Amino acid sequence: MLYAAIEDILRDKRRVDKYNMELEDKISGRNVTEEMTKRKQKNAERRQRIKLQKNLDNLRQMGVILMDKTSNEESKSKEVLDEKLKLEQELNDLREDLQIRGQKMQLNRDDLIKLRVLNSQLDSQTAMLTVEEA
Repeated sequence: MLYAAIEDILRDKRRVDKYNMELEDKISGRNVTEEMTKRKQKNAERRQRIKLQKNLDNLRQMGVILMDKTSNEESKSKEVLDEKLKLEQELNDLREDLQIRGQKMQLNRDDLIKLRVLNSQLDSQTAMLTVEEA
């Protein structure tokens, strides 16, 4: 029984040693067949292609997101520009109204002064006529 257990252990050890030697050969490049090299290269190309495809998909999604953001920003900036133009037009209209009102006020002030002078002259004449009549 002990002899059978030792044989099992030795068989397992040989299997593990053989596996380790195969791994070392693969790592060092010895005993590598052309088919294994081609398969390894195909796998590397496949992984690279998958990686590039994922990268391309991510860039496309990012492009769509950026285009949406750009269109939103453009619409917002258009609205702000329209509002600005509207406010500037209102400001110009208010300035014109203020200028017209200022001119009217100046004209009315001049007329008021003239009328006060005329009223004062009439008061003086009325006073003189009242004195002459008396």
